[in-house]
Amino acid sequence: MYCCPKKPILNFSPECIALTNRRIIFCRPRNFGLSMDFQDYSWVDVADCHIKEGIIGSVFMMKTTRNFTNTVDYLPKNQARKLYQFAQEIEERMRGVRREKILKH
Repeated sequence: MYCCPKKPILNFSPECIALTNRRIIFCRPRNFGLSMDFQDYSWVDVADCHIKEGIIGSVFMMKTTRNFTNTVDYLPKNQARKLYQFAQEIEERMRGVRREKILKH
């Protein structure tokens, strides 16, 4: 699942977020859009995902098991809801994986 925000100002190279069955990937433009910075997180390391809906759009927030947070704002509300639903499904599975890992050690 892939989503790019629509900021209220002209933005030639917007921030984007992609959710796969293995990772969350944040893509941010650098150097006026000439290069991209990618930050990816394995679902096993993701503790929580949330969205906040505002008037203009939504904010997708992710928190890792080590208390690091990352966000993307100005997401279209319907796309943010789909991201959140997908994230919740995988989050639930990963809680079970982490639980099993703790029990084995």
